[in-house]
Formats: sequence, C-alpha cells, structure tokens
Amino acid sequence: MKELHPRSRRGGLAFLLLVALAGSPLAAQKTVSGGPRGGPFGAVRAIDRRLAPGRVWLVPLGGGGARIAQPSIQAAVDVAAGGDTVLLSDGVFRGAGNRDVHVTGKNLILRSQNGPDSCVVDCQGLGRGFFFDGPLVTEDTFLCGVTITRGEVPMTTGGGVLVQNGAHPMLEGCVIDSCVRSGVFYSYSNQNGLLPLGIVRGCLFTNNSTNGDGGGFWGGASLVDGCTFIGNTAGSFGGAARTTNTMRDCLIVGNSVTNSISGGGGVFAGVDARIENCTFVGNTALNNGGVGGGLILAVGTTVVSNCIFWGNAATLCGQQVFQAGPTPGTTATVLRYCDIEGGENGVETSFLLSNTPVLENCLDLDPLFADETVGDYHLQAGSPCIDAGDPAFVVAPGQGDIDRQPRLSAARLDLGSDERWSGATLGLVAPGRAGETNTTELTGAAPGSLASFFVGSTPGAFDLSFGACPNLTLGLEDPSFLATLPVSPQGNATYSQPVPASAAGQSIFLQAVTLDTRAGSISCELTNVLAHTYP
Repeated sequence: MKELHPRSRRGGLAFLLLVALAGSPLAAQKTVSGGPRGGPFGAVRAIDRRLAPGRVWLVPLGGGGARIAQPSIQAAVDVAAGGDTVLLSDGVFRGAGNRDVHVTGKNLILRSQNGPDSCVVDCQGLGRGFFFDGPLVTEDTFLCGVTITRGEVPMTTGGGVLVQNGAHPMLEGCVIDSCVRSGVFYSYSNQNGLLPLGIVRGCLFTNNSTNGDGGGFWGGASLVDGCTFIGNTAGSFGGAARTTNTMRDCLIVGNSVTNSISGGGGVFAGVDARIENCTFVGNTALNNGGVGGGLILAVGTTVVSNCIFWGNAATLCGQQVFQAGPTPGTTATVLRYCDIEGGENGVETSFLLSNTPVLENCLDLDPLFADETVGDYHLQAGSPCIDAGDPAFVVAPGQGDIDRQPRLSAARLDLGSDERWSGATLGLVAPGRAGETNTTELTGAAPGSLASFFVGSTPGAFDLSFGACPNLTLGLEDPSFLATLPVSPQGNATYSQPVPASAAGQSIFLQAVTLDTRAGSISCELTNVLAHTYP
C-alpha cells in the first residue's frame, strides 16, 4: 500500500483537513448572518468584487495609482463619472457626506473592500444611508457589501436606502440594520408609469422598523432574492417586507406587526406577487385583530409555492397564512407544494372570498430544521421537505438558495430557503486496472465545499474528529490522506492517480469527507466506503 498511497501521519490527518480548509477560498469568504453579526442563519452573500471599467475613487484613504482619495462618500460620488467605482475602505463612516449620499444621473459601483463586517455607514439617526434617484440610475448601478445602520429621516421613508423616480439599482450583500421607516424603500416610479426594476440580493435585514408597512423592505423591486429578515417590525402590514413582485429563496424569521387590525407578521404580498422557496418561522401578528402570522396575501394572481410556514402565530386568524378579500366572489390563491403547520387549519381567508385558499400537494409535517434553538434553519437529513418541491418548477438561470448554493440538488428541488446538498457518494474506480491512471468520482456533494479523499487497506474505524466536527469517524482501519479538492458547481469532485502494475491483486478502500462552510461554520459529512480490487 505504501508505494500506491504514501501515508500521512495518523495523528495529523485532522490537521491536514484544517490546513486544506484554511487555504481554500471558502475560508476567506466573509459572511454576516444571524442577528446581526454571525450565527447559523442564512449568510449574507460574499460581496461582488467587480470594479467598473472607469476610475476607482477610494474613500477615505488614498490608494495610489488610479485609486484617487476623496474625503467622503458623497465627495467621491460627485466627482466620479458614469462607469466609475467608489471603493469604501474598512472603517465606520459617520457625519455629513457619509450619510444621505445622493446618487443621480449616472451609473456607479459603490462597494466595500472587505464586506459588510468591515465597512459600516452609521447614520446616527440623523439621516439615511443612500438615496438613488431618477431613471438614469439603472441596473448597472450597484451597492455591494456595506452595512447601513441607524438610518432615520423624519416624516419620510427609507431609513437605510431610498430608491425613487424610476431608479433601479442592485443592492447586493449588504446589511440593513436598525433603520426607521423601512430599511429599504423602493418607491413606485412616476416615470412613464413604470415601476422600478431593481434587484435586492443576498442582503440581511435586521431590527428595522416602521409605523406603516414593510419594516425591513417596502416596494416594487422586481426581485428580492436570497435575503434574510430577522426581528423587523411594522405597525400595519409586513413586519419583514411588503412586496408587489417576486420574493424567492428568502429566510423570514421572528418579524412582527404591532398595531391593531394589522397582519402579515412576516410578509405582505401585494397583487400579482410571487413568493417562492421561502422559509417563514416564528413571525407574529399578535395584536388585537392580527391576521396572517407568516404571510398575508392581497387578492390577485399571487403565486405561493415551495415554501415552509412553521411556528408563526396570529391573534385572530390565519396562524400561518391569511388571504385578504375586499371583493366578494374573488377566487382565493392556490398554495402549491408548501409545508404548512396545521395544514388547512393554518390558512384562512376573508369571508368575502368565494372559497378558502386551495392547498395543492402541501404537507403538514415537521420540516426538521437543523437546530432551531440557535436559529439554524437548514434542513436535516430526513426532512420531509427534501425533494418535495413542485416537479414542474423551472429554476431560473443562476438561482441559488439562501446560502447561494445552486437551487436544484436532485430531480426535484427542496421546500423553503435551503437546498440541502447531501448524500455525497464515491463512484467506481475507473478503469480499475493496475498499471494505469485510475479515477474515482465524488457526486452529490455541496457545490463550493471541499472534498478530502482517503484510502486504506482494511475497513474499520478511525477517529478523525476535530473541533468543528467532533464525531467524525472514517470507516477505514488505516487511512492515508490523498488530496483535498474543490467541489464543482455541479456537486462533483474527481481524484486521479497513477497505479503501478505491481498493484495487481491488491484491494483498496476509499472514502471522502466533505467540508461545508455555507452556514458560516464548518460541517463535515462522510461518503460511503468504496471497495475495489485491482485485477
């Protein structure tokens, strides 16, 4: 065996795993999750490190070369031309010029150097973070990887970010924290009667509030994608968000509405909205007359599919979902392929509607979250929500789950915001002959994770436990470490090695360990043990 697979020291195998992890791109990826810094909630997406083709203006420190220093964010925005980048260095930005930043008449990329943990715009309750204004601010404008906190403008909306008058920028990988009168407010456009077409992706909304609707987010953005909403409150409707368009792959946890006769502790979905692959947990409408603990639906062609509603509560009716009905005889919404606590008893509607919301292919089964006590809403192995999604559902190009893993891990997608990638399997050694280069393939692993391959001459048990994975036992008596390889976006990793002709007649046993960091911490899973004899 030694000539086939040179042995690593037994006591150092776990160390090799950690070294491989530390050297990977995953180890360097910054995430912000939970409430609001760290934890196993869905992670804020790693910031997009794109730079515009124009000049780069660094705030506040000079970087030399093309990176021309400016004294404030607003100063950099004002001097930048369309197509430039305003790059925010690490630090906390306060004071005039670093709040109420007005972007109009041009497209810019505004982003941090090292993500929202390191770059904070603190409005100190004296203004909002950013104001994107006018139709010339298009989808080619980006705000990426910035924390905006304590934003408030008296008598107006959008304490963190305001988008209006036809502007439609992209917000990506940002944290919107403790802002008043909605964290992000996408105003309807008055330009040619059109709605703004912006995208909000991979952001964390936490502890924002409003007396009206949409504590975390309000508006007509075309897509709210892969965002996490925690602990936001609204007076009227939509503690986390009020949306009239598409919300998908979002995690909505512990939000609430507070006024009498209000609803949608989690989300208020307006006419023609689409709510897809979202997880609603622990949202409440517990005021007098509260309805729709998780979700309240306006009458229209609203689509709700592949979602989980669990542990939400309302005082009056619709513990999980409530459909409003101002028009007598209007047909209620169909909820398709969802897991709804209480089933039909968890979904209620206005008496004005001609029928109750229709549940089509829905479950009423414990979704088996990984660990609700610490807010980990990934799916456990064996969850009834795995592979339970709509078989006809078409995954959009580039669509990912709450951790930005590819949305489809099997023939059918999972319910809720998490797509569980598990069941990693080692395939047959090919061509399986001594004297040739032989290959074994790992399939079904989490895309973007790492796969460490081991080989042994005898099946058995070998303790490979380390801090992040305390119960990791290989099914090999005498393992040797082979290699650690990245898992492809398709969930595959391939290991190849020349095997000398002298190995004919020898048997080997192969096993791999996958290391997954998508929840902001390391988790480990073992594959099967693959036995092979070289003929």
